[in-house]
Amino acid sequence: MAHIYYRVGFLFERLIALSVIAIFLGASPLLAQDRLALIIGNSTYESIPALKNPQNDATAVSEALSNLGFDVTLLTDATSDQFWLKLDDFVTRAETAETTLFFYSGHAFQLEGANYLVPVNAQLKSRQAIFDETWSLDGIIKRLQARNRQTLIFLDACRDSPLPQNVTANGGG
Repeated sequence: MAHIYYRVGFLFERLIALSVIAIFLGASPLLAQDRLALIIGNSTYESIPALKNPQNDATAVSEALSNLGFDVTLLTDATSDQFWLKLDDFVTRAETAETTLFFYSGHAFQLEGANYLVPVNAQLKSRQAIFDETWSLDGIIKRLQARNRQTLIFLDACRDSPLPQNVTANGGG
């Protein structure tokens, strides 16, 4: 079962959440191979407004999880191709993991009841581009979930629509 944590505003609150996870999971570094984390921090977008904190937040979460014994993969300013390659590798490695954790910080939005995470190279110039150029959170969760492991999903997402006005005026965000 996936647990979703939406941004509440402060790195401190995320670190408290990670501490609770550490208590729940046990903080033994000997189990690092059983606990994997994929951390994404997107700040510098090509066609939509940049964000100040995602890279720093992702780095801080990555360091905290490493200290808790997670085997961490950190990806900053991820393009769509880079993300899918890392996710494919992560899913393969997760087959024997007891726990997987996914953390995303960057632009995200909701469209037609589904949540989408935005890679740094997304252009988002049309409604169809929203489906073609972003990462479906539901799709990510489906790839990460397995009955034999715990899956944790954390989102630290700017929910202001990064979409052009002409796209949002047509029901795009």
